[in-house]
Amino acid sequence: MEFLVKLIDVQETENEGARQDLQSNCTHVAASFWLFEGEEYALNDGINFSVVGEQAIEGYGDLSGSKLKKMVMEVFNIDKCFMG
Repeated sequence: MEFLVKLIDVQETENEGARQDLQSNCTHVAASFWLFEGEEYALNDGINFSVVGEQAIEGYGDLSGSKLKKMVMEVFNIDKCFMG
């Protein structure tokens, strides 16, 4: 099954509510990059981010760490230097 996800680049926030919203609704990939399923308006207004890309991908819930990072770099065509 494929999921439509957005790769977002999040600028640091001091807003604790925004940070909790981000952690509850997104999957951290590396550095400032997160995967998000849904519409941008669903994220807290205190989260400053830009959408890097949107792709349909197969389930990624069992991936973590370097495997998740590698999948994101391949699917979204992101250079390793941006992923920290």
